[in-house]
Amino acid sequence: MARTTGRTLSAEDLEFYRESDYPVRDRLLRPDRFEALKEHFEQKLAGLSEGEFPEDADVPHFTDPALFRWLSDEDVLDLVETILGPDTALFSARFFCKPAGDGKSVPRHQDAHYWRETIDPATEAITVWPAIDPSGRRNGCRKVIHGSHLGKASRYRDVTETGSVLDEELDRSEVDVGRAVPVELEPNQAGIHAAGLVHGSDANVSSLRRCGFTMR
Repeated sequence: MARTTGRTLSAEDLEFYRESDYPVRDRLLRPDRFEALKEHFEQKLAGLSEGEFPEDADVPHFTDPALFRWLSDEDVLDLVETILGPDTALFSARFFCKPAGDGKSVPRHQDAHYWRETIDPATEAITVWPAIDPSGRRNGCRKVIHGSHLGKASRYRDVTETGSVLDEELDRSEVDVGRAVPVELEPNQAGIHAAGLVHGSDANVSSLRRCGFTMR
C-alpha cells in the first residue's frame, strides 16, 4: 500500500491511486490542527443526547461551520488538488464513529451508488478519511479491494443480516472478498479513495473506539 508524507501525492503515489486506489497519507494535518480537530470531535460527542451517534448527523458542517477550519485546510486542499485539479468543491462530510463493543458492520459497497442521484457522474468524487482514533483489524478498520474502482460492479441487494449500518450492499457475486485488504491507520493518517472503490468494514467488538472524519 502506497504511503506518502508530502503535502501532495508524488507521481508514483498518483499512479498507484489511478491503478489500485487507496494511498495513505501519513500526516494529513499539522499536529496542532489535528489535536484541535480531535478536541472538537470529543466536545461534539460529549454533547450528544443518549442514543445519538455522530454519524446520525450527516453533513455536520451545515450546522457546525467551525468544521470548515479543517475541511478547507490548505494541506487537505493541496492533497485533493493533486488528484482532482484546482476546480474542486466540497460535497459532503461526516464523522464515522464505531463505539467500543458496537456490533454493527458496514457491508461491501461503493460510495458512488448512494450518490448517483446527487452527483453526475458520482464516480468523480473522492474521499479523504483521516483517522481520529487508531483504526485496525481489532476495532473494525475498513477493508478495500484494490483496483475495484476500475470495474463496473453495480448490482445491489437488500441487506438481510442484522447489525448492519446500510440497507443495501453489493451482491455477493460482484465482490471477491478474498481480495479485501485491511487498511490500518494511526491518528492523523488518512486514506484516500475514489467513489467507485469497493470497501466495507467489520463490526467493532473490541474495547477500543474507532472514529474517522470523512471529507468528500
